[in-house]
Amino acid sequence: MDVARENTQTQLISAKEDTWSNQRRKRREKQREEAQAPPSKKAKADEEKKEVTEPYLQFRVKVLGEKNKKVVVHFLWVSGGRGKESVAQVVTFIKNNWNPKEIT
Repeated sequence: MDVARENTQTQLISAKEDTWSNQRRKRREKQREEAQAPPSKKAKADEEKKEVTEPYLQFRVKVLGEKNKKVVVHFLWVSGGRGKESVAQVVTFIKNNWNPKEIT
């Protein structure tokens, strides 16, 4: 993902591909592949095709402030993906993987 800072509170985020959805399925497939034979030729061909010039998804993230010891963040879809649903998937991914204890 590329991040372009527009001002101190708003950032434009561009994702080159969808890496946040179907995490469980991707993890299980990877485990199966590791347990079986080496990667197929199709998998290698798919990796070579990933040369992308336009972003898969663009959205803005705006930090609105703090409320009751929680940071309020606004996500706004700009273009790409499957519309607003893609941004909702990113928000869900962040909520599921966020660990504020790791940030110091």
